[in-house]
Amino acid sequence: MRHSDGKNIRTAWLLILLFTAVCLVPNVVLAVTEPYRATTVVASLLIPVGLALLWCMISPNPARMILWGIPIMVLCAFQLVISYLFGNSIIAVDMFTNLVTTNASEAGELLSGIYPAVVIVCVLYIPVIVWAVISTGKNRKEKLKEQQGLESRSIRYTLTHRERKRGVAAGIVLVVAGTVFALASFRANRNFALNKHIFPFNVVHNMGLSVERWWMAKNYPSNIEDFSFDVKRDRTSGKREIYVLVIGEASRAHSWSLYGYGRQTTPRLDTTSGLIPMADVFTQSNTTHKSVPIILSAAAAHSYDRIYHVKGLPALFSEAGFYTAFITNQPANRSLTDHLTAQSDTVIYATPRTRKAVQQFDGEVLPHLQNILGSTDSNLLVIIHTYGSHAQHYKRYPREFAKFSPDETTKISPGNREALLNAYDNSIYYTDYVLSEIIGLLQRTDVVSAMLYISDHGEDVMDDSRNRFLHASPSTTYYQLHVPAFIWLSEDYNIHFPDIADIIEDNSIKAASTGEVFHTMAGLAFLESENYIDRSFAWTCPTFLPSDRLYVTDDDIAVDIMRSGLGEEDIRLMESKGLRFDPERYGVERF
Repeated sequence: MRHSDGKNIRTAWLLILLFTAVCLVPNVVLAVTEPYRATTVVASLLIPVGLALLWCMISPNPARMILWGIPIMVLCAFQLVISYLFGNSIIAVDMFTNLVTTNASEAGELLSGIYPAVVIVCVLYIPVIVWAVISTGKNRKEKLKEQQGLESRSIRYTLTHRERKRGVAAGIVLVVAGTVFALASFRANRNFALNKHIFPFNVVHNMGLSVERWWMAKNYPSNIEDFSFDVKRDRTSGKREIYVLVIGEASRAHSWSLYGYGRQTTPRLDTTSGLIPMADVFTQSNTTHKSVPIILSAAAAHSYDRIYHVKGLPALFSEAGFYTAFITNQPANRSLTDHLTAQSDTVIYATPRTRKAVQQFDGEVLPHLQNILGSTDSNLLVIIHTYGSHAQHYKRYPREFAKFSPDETTKISPGNREALLNAYDNSIYYTDYVLSEIIGLLQRTDVVSAMLYISDHGEDVMDDSRNRFLHASPSTTYYQLHVPAFIWLSEDYNIHFPDIADIIEDNSIKAASTGEVFHTMAGLAFLESENYIDRSFAWTCPTFLPSDRLYVTDDDIAVDIMRSGLGEEDIRLMESKGLRFDPERYGVERF
């Protein structure tokens, strides 16, 4: 072998090793953060290294294959950002769904707050891509010189046939060895699978599931074309009736003074007459694109597979003769929620779509609600979807509601926790104002009226040593699961239906969930549907049964919340608050 050939080979191998190393970083991180057995850790290191090596051996020019491998590096970068945000777990199916249902301004806000993670992935992957581009260009240049009979002096990043055979042999050995360790993991736990527990197989698998769910949501309108609730009314007041459902965003019960929080974040609701807080409500999903459809439809965790085949609350009330309106402060996002929203007689986007999220204050729904209340004499169902406490939190309220300071920050880090928490609490303080104004509007209409508020899920705000932030993580926390919910009844409602307030009071301390909102709204208006309304799920019925603590996993499977990824910190908090759960079901399954 000539000296120049040896230098060529060494340079090519250096590029291959660098590519393999940066692609392996997510596996190393997951080996530390996930409950993996030693055999799984070894398999998750050996198999990807072997496959990366085999990939680079496809061409004599490994730089070309590295460029074709950019999608894998993008997935690696995405995985590292997820690990930075949530501390553990792989890129979930819901994460890919969030990519296509999150507007650009939301994404920009998030990226601006996690720039350390962005810098890290740029430092890791961009140099490899740049080096591969440069080397590919040099190879083309030198090949052109050879074709023209000119002298070639630059190094070519190529491998000889013999070196490629060696690389293929090494890659096969590594893959086979890794497979042996994977089989050992499977023998120890039959739930182990490559497409669930080894990166990047699991991420590619989840991407495919996300596409499948997108397609199911796309076909939803045709699936429910001939659907009917066959609804009937059991009782009426004889007066005009108005029912309002307000869906909050990323608001957690832990930070409401209505639920005992040390700061006075809900002073107006704390003293509102006719308001009955539900003390023990858990969401059945920590992602908006699942939790809101669960709230709006007759599907719940135990029957989640029906969510693509049933209509929602607007259609139910329309069948009962109500005029229905949907006011949303969130942009359309091509999700199942949009299809359920479209079943209303009127759909209003409170904030023009041309505006940025920074201006999306929920107070903008109030004039629209006032107009609807006065525009018709019909019985009404109004559903309001707020922007609530969606990050970045300090942009969710006008400055006059900045009760706690400092609160203006974009950096997501433990050192900024005080400002992040202040901003989050201010967003709830503003939510308290908006909700009290909605109640005020209903009080002034002099009709039989009731309002139900519930948040779609909660939020982490770096509350403990885990330093977790936001929501929609593949594994949950207490802060994401326990959500605020209450029912407000007008004086006229209590006069015409005097038994309901006492029933709700009796049920208010029972375990409840977002999966019961559909049935509860139907119960408030005394709607019945033999196949789709269950009284045992309605907070308004004396037959209401305490909710099973179910959670819809990333695979759309209903599991007990104790299997949703909770940590010891979460268990202690739930115990201290007297929330109902089965501690015997808690345990970390190792794969």
